[in-house]
Amino acid sequence: FGLLLGANYIVMAALTAVVFAVVVSYFTRRNRLSESSVIGMLLPLSMSLGVIALSFVRGYTPDVMGLFFGNILLVTAADVWLLAGANLGTVIFFSLFFREILYYAYDEKMARHYGVPVAFVHYGTLIGISLSVVSSVKIAGIILVTAFLIIPAVSARLLARSLRSMISISVALGVVASVLGMFFSYILNMPPGPVIVVLLFIQFLSILSVKKL
Repeated sequence: FGLLLGANYIVMAALTAVVFAVVVSYFTRRNRLSESSVIGMLLPLSMSLGVIALSFVRGYTPDVMGLFFGNILLVTAADVWLLAGANLGTVIFFSLFFREILYYAYDEKMARHYGVPVAFVHYGTLIGISLSVVSSVKIAGIILVTAFLIIPAVSARLLARSLRSMISISVALGVVASVLGMFFSYILNMPPGPVIVVLLFIQFLSILSVKKL
């Protein structure tokens, strides 16, 4: 829609992500639907609307590989500032409300009993994650961002004994996979995104194998 309206598509994507998060929260909290079900319905809908909007933009050819795995060569200063701002805001939010988020994540009813602003934490968490994801897509791509969201966290869960340690381990695994992925992609002349995803999964398999010993 950003291309169709002549606006910055990253900004439009960020606004869409916020609306998406609010809509998901509304349906899950007011209609007793699971988040996975609502996301499963809204994701193909939003992608379909995006494709329909792109069909009205003459002469535009989508970069499929760039969409899936990002294209760091096309990143502008505005993209970097947007990424920094979105992630800084998310980090500040999680730092200020870490205990409230922890209570909410473990038990929503208990959190409400102890006076945690559940609705604020719920919406804030979803919006923060959405903004971070959208601002990272141009650099990392949809598949790599999704991999970073899920695989390091799953791997860290096998090792961690607390949420704090899980976050630290997850970040460390992501950094290691990123550095090694960039190194191997340069040496082997391969695209870095897919290499990083493969390394993240190798990390998971390695940790899982060690845990089973």
